[in-house]
Amino acid sequence: MHTIAISSELSLNDEAGRLKEELENFQAIKGAIQCLNFLAQHNLPHSTLFEPFVTFCIEVLKSPVLLPLAKEKNASYRSYRSANEFLETMASVKREEILQEINSSPCFSVLSDETSDLNNRKHMAVAVKYINKGAPKMAFVQDKQLPDGKAETIYRELIPIIDTCGSVEKLYSFTSDGAGAMIGVREGVASKLEEQNYNIASIIN
Repeated sequence: MHTIAISSELSLNDEAGRLKEELENFQAIKGAIQCLNFLAQHNLPHSTLFEPFVTFCIEVLKSPVLLPLAKEKNASYRSYRSANEFLETMASVKREEILQEINSSPCFSVLSDETSDLNNRKHMAVAVKYINKGAPKMAFVQDKQLPDGKAETIYRELIPIIDTCGSVEKLYSFTSDGAGAMIGVREGVASKLEEQNYNIASIIN
């Protein structure tokens, strides 16, 4: 019985040690994500600064929170790949928060612009203005790549984005740059939206 008691105590100690180590590793990864968030908030290039920034905190500042990352051999969570995975996760969480706010708003407005990137691929940027806690707020919602810049294509890709924000019934205005595909009297995106909700105001910015 004495031997069993000693064995049980050692097992409990091992379990406590394992849980402590897991908690420390979790806090270290959380700290690395906070470092990445700091770079993003200050518009600093994470692709080149994330790894040296975290390494500086560990090796020079001797950060007790980040120190466990220095012990990891195969997964340091300081690489370019880790930074991108962290960034994607952060963006996903932030997007969900924004969509929840927009869906809670009694109405919203869509601001859309179509452009081309360096490879001449068409893109549609979508921002939404809405009401949050009684105050107006604006948020970037999506950058959607398009096969072409035709009004029908833009409208087809825009409707699902509007649906994620609530519905076209809650849309009270549509703002664009005034291009023909956007405000064409018969086939423009604004006209197609007005067919779904005649109360939508079309604004040229």
